[in-house]
Amino acid sequence: MFSPTDLLAGALAACIETIMGKMAQHTGDDLTGMKIQIDKIMVQNPRRVGEFILDITFPAHFTREMKDRYAGAIHACPVHQSLRTDIKTTVHIH
Repeated sequence: MFSPTDLLAGALAACIETIMGKMAQHTGDDLTGMKIQIDKIMVQNPRRVGEFILDITFPAHFTREMKDRYAGAIHACPVHQSLRTDIKTTVHIH
């Protein structure tokens, strides 16, 4: 069973993947092999999500410039835009 905050994390990851997929359709890039892992860190008083940690692994053929361009999708994601501004989002790109 997934908790509501697990579902929020899943929604954020799925939203980012969707935006990246739309970018790839437009540019013709191949995202085969891309992976996104997301972890959430809970905080207290009040109990809530304090941070999301994203590990994004791009396909081996991606250049640094391509990775940086696609990383911008994180901020374009409507779910990310809907989060409280004090929820930290840490991104590790591989």
